Amino acid sequence: MIQDDQNTTTSLDLNQIRQDIDSVDQQIQQLINRRAKLAEAVAKAKFASEENPMFYRPEREAQVLRNVMERNEGPLSDVTMARLFREIMSACLALEAPQSIAFLGPVGTYTHSAVLDMMLWFVPYRRLMKCSVKWKQAVPTMVWCR
Repeated sequence: MIQDDQNTTTSLDLNQIRQDIDSVDQQIQQLINRRAKLAEAVAKAKFASEENPMFYRPEREAQVLRNVMERNEGPLSDVTMARLFREIMSACLALEAPQSIAFLGPVGTYTHSAVLDMMLWFVPYRRLMKCSVKWKQAVPTMVWCR
């Protein structure tokens, strides 16, 4: 028998464990969809109160991820839990407003790798061979595109 945090006794029967996992997966899916609906509400609120709303807020992302890691009790590591939440946040951000990111230089360079590490797979990206003077002054290595 296995005792989990929810004070539920789970048998070591493989079929029962799989049914329990399916049940938990369903709950996780419902909660992620609830979070996504809240992200859509954030977008509506931003459009209602701001002329040119900013959707990606690195400081907010950092705050959320810090909170995730602080309340994490394992068995997944803090870093693994933060990565899962970054995936969820990236998907929700894509619902708020379509995002894309551009990087300078060839594939495989630091900027390309930073894009892949930062944005995961929900945000499309494109390679730029040149960068206008305006963009170079604003952000020397990575540019958000809408």
